[in-house]
Amino acid sequence: MPHIQIRATRNIIPSLDVRALLANLVLELSACESIEPAAIKCLLVPIDEWVMGEGAPEGFVHCEVSLLSGRSTELRKQVSMRMFEVLGTRLADQVSNRTVGVTVEIREMDKETYLKT
Repeated sequence: MPHIQIRATRNIIPSLDVRALLANLVLELSACESIEPAAIKCLLVPIDEWVMGEGAPEGFVHCEVSLLSGRSTELRKQVSMRMFEVLGTRLADQVSNRTVGVTVEIREMDKETYLKT
């Protein structure tokens, strides 16, 4: 814990420096209060099949951050904004020409049932 999972449509991935993006996300999350850098896991899952609604961008990047429950709403908002800013910076050209939509979601993992070795 915490986990950062990026889901990206396959058409977006060639324009990304995936390793740098993941490293930037980890760095930003590490700077947040009560986050232990050594516990962060960050990965990208490519999406091979997708359908977008009419008028939507050609693809998407969705960032899901899972944190143990009990963190303040303010901290969760801060994490959300930091992730969104990194993605927005890295994908600025694609966002401006509407080839990608970017979303961020913060999820809470129940600290009483989450297990870790």
